[in-house]
Amino acid sequence: MKSEQVYRIVPDRSCIQFSFRSTLHAVSGSGSQLGGELFIGEDNLVTKGFIRIPVGQFQTGHDVRDENMLSMFKSQEYPFIKYSINQSSRLDRQGLIRLQGNLQIRDVIQPLELIVGMIQHEQGFGLTGSFEIGLRDFRLRPPSVLFVIRVFNKIKINFDAFVRSEHHVSL
Repeated sequence: MKSEQVYRIVPDRSCIQFSFRSTLHAVSGSGSQLGGELFIGEDNLVTKGFIRIPVGQFQTGHDVRDENMLSMFKSQEYPFIKYSINQSSRLDRQGLIRLQGNLQIRDVIQPLELIVGMIQHEQGFGLTGSFEIGLRDFRLRPPSVLFVIRVFNKIKINFDAFVRSEHHVSL
């Protein structure tokens, strides 16, 4: 009988950073309080799981820009961005893994493969990685101000998550 262990993301120890360009300058921001759970098998690979990112936690340090961003994401109607993990595979012996899954932003779901560093700690695992998305791939219209200052389509996202074991599940 195979067994899996359930790991939960520790919100206070998990965050994302994002960056994008506009016609004026580069912008960076962050989000916190990530949540979710991962099922990790005996081989220390993720068998399934999900990560939830609360859109309302996104901040760039500019109130008007942040309001426009939350409006673009329709954060009242869709408070989370969700990544559902379908499977994973080991890329090397140092903890690099490939996660395969789907990213959902608002009501649009797109497949997304992530290369993630997975480092075992005494109390759980650390996950770190980065990826790019196109806003238009998720039917998001990049914000603009007076049609002069525009946000470009590509967003770079870096993430750090800490997951802690909850309990064993027998399959």
